[in-house]
Amino acid sequence: MYSNGSEDSTGSGYARISAISSSINSTQYSRGSGYARFSAISSSINSTEGSRGSGYARFSAISSSINSTESIEIYTAISSSTSTTYDNISEGYYDRQIGQFITPNSGRHGELPRIRDDNPDHVDQRNSSNQEHTKDSKRQCFIVILSVFAVVISTTVATIAVLYLQGQDDKEDTSSDDVRLSPNNSFPEYSSSTSSSYNDHTKPLPEYPSTTSSPYMYHNTTKPSADHLPGSWGTRFIVLFMQNIRNTKKSIYVTSVNGIRINVTTSERLNSSLKSEIDQTTSIYSFEQFLIPNSMELEGFKIETKCVLIETSQNSMVVSQADVYSSVGMTTHIPIHKLSTTYVIVSTNPVKYFSQFAVASINENTMISITFQMNDTLQIDGKIYRSGETFSIKLNCYETYQIQHTVDLTGTFVQSSLPIAVFSGNDCNKLNGQGFCDHLIEQLPPTSRIDAVYVVPPHLYSNTKIRIIAIDKSTIFYNCTNKTLYKSYKRMEYFDIDISSNGVCYIQSNGPILVASFGLSSSIRYISDPSMVIVPGFHQYQNYYKIIVPFGYDYSYITVIMEQSDSLLLLNGYTVASSNILYQEFLYYSTHFKVMIIRVFAGELTVTTTKSDKFGLMCAGMNFFKSFAFSGNSVL
Repeated sequence: MYSNGSEDSTGSGYARISAISSSINSTQYSRGSGYARFSAISSSINSTEGSRGSGYARFSAISSSINSTESIEIYTAISSSTSTTYDNISEGYYDRQIGQFITPNSGRHGELPRIRDDNPDHVDQRNSSNQEHTKDSKRQCFIVILSVFAVVISTTVATIAVLYLQGQDDKEDTSSDDVRLSPNNSFPEYSSSTSSSYNDHTKPLPEYPSTTSSPYMYHNTTKPSADHLPGSWGTRFIVLFMQNIRNTKKSIYVTSVNGIRINVTTSERLNSSLKSEIDQTTSIYSFEQFLIPNSMELEGFKIETKCVLIETSQNSMVVSQADVYSSVGMTTHIPIHKLSTTYVIVSTNPVKYFSQFAVASINENTMISITFQMNDTLQIDGKIYRSGETFSIKLNCYETYQIQHTVDLTGTFVQSSLPIAVFSGNDCNKLNGQGFCDHLIEQLPPTSRIDAVYVVPPHLYSNTKIRIIAIDKSTIFYNCTNKTLYKSYKRMEYFDIDISSNGVCYIQSNGPILVASFGLSSSIRYISDPSMVIVPGFHQYQNYYKIIVPFGYDYSYITVIMEQSDSLLLLNGYTVASSNILYQEFLYYSTHFKVMIIRVFAGELTVTTTKSDKFGLMCAGMNFFKSFAFSGNSVL
């Protein structure tokens, strides 16, 4: 008979089959993914079966002394209660500290209800059944004995199988506190204790993503004029690839509002065979990816001609990527007409390799002066330089020069006689002693195009290090996750703020400040290593972005910072499904901000609003042992 049985399960991909029969107790418990569980459970003694997962199918075959009607009623009760519980659990999130799922409505741990069969009628039937069995003939007793023997054998075989599978699971999953993700998994449930729930607007269907045209699309969202796009849109760009510890696949992505002509060229002094691999002229409809030979990677302390000039017939946006299995770096490029002559370096303290920066000249006879800020000496061409001392070099058109050090070079000041492009970061670095190293690179905005007001969002599933550099003597106010500071800083002085994956930081200064955001290694096992991005300032927000979300990453998302209004965000012309909003937070200062982290998919992505509101945009993604980040714009 069935007595005081309970089932509890949370996870994915299981099928349960419980065969409940005559007179033997057995309890089996296993953990894993994709297994079938078999439990042979006898009568009259409590039975418990637990597993972890979601989306199970449960089947109970109840035999012996329960008639078919009772079996159906018990199965219905189990199915009903289980379905309701799983719906709630699927809307919750996984709490790593306690190793359980949390339901969003009650805040309690998701637990399946216990199914009891204490109905008096069932008890009477059980007693009656026992009396009938005592009157059975020897033939019936013999059959019962054979049945018991068969159950014992089945139980033994099932136990051996489960123990074997349990052992296999233990080999694969060595940390029960981590959420294991595979390339085919969707985003894990994400929740912020301080974020407000998404208020679903009355919005047209279908929602993003959509592959077909629809009468409900916002067709009145017109394309902007390609001739008047601000920020990082332009017609001429300089692209270079700083040194990496691995050979990487190097790509340049170009996006445009309309079809354009693109001219990709290099210096006339570049090796002819290498030049022939790169130089080309082509037409594109909307976007294009150009592959660059790995030999175009810069080397330290050498004057080289290793930069690429991108020219387009109309305003375009350019992003470069250096990608390999376990490392990636991406940056948004600044058009040449917005380059200038003064820059401040931002990097991180290297754990094993180098902090580095590189300069590229776009004119002949350009004199460049570099005043170091570092806690060690640096030798260049046989001369020793100390912090505060200046190194000078002359570069001609399309020449490049890269400087590296085993200490942090943040605060180093670069000044030139003519406009130049400056890039900085680390060849490969891990931050806060977590995870593994990753390539860090950003093209730096000139100090004349830096803002003074910033909202810095978190990185998904990881903590964030924020580095703030005062360009001139400034008084800086910030409020980060209820921590407030108001302090004066000297010229080129910098400081760091660490925030959690639920934190948001508001920063304001009475002078220009450069703000960089570093995503740390993820709290989710194997997913994401450090990334770097220059944070767009409030006055650098735009109302139109067109970017490429790179392929090959399992989890990609955009972060949007916008003023609160009734305007709707549009992705490729469609509203955002609430299920794709992974995080949302509101900030209330002189301007009321809304911060959203939204899941997106690889490919071309246009981001606008229904009322042409301006907003900040950053794109990020992660995969096993690596992550990237880049901004939609970082210049005034």
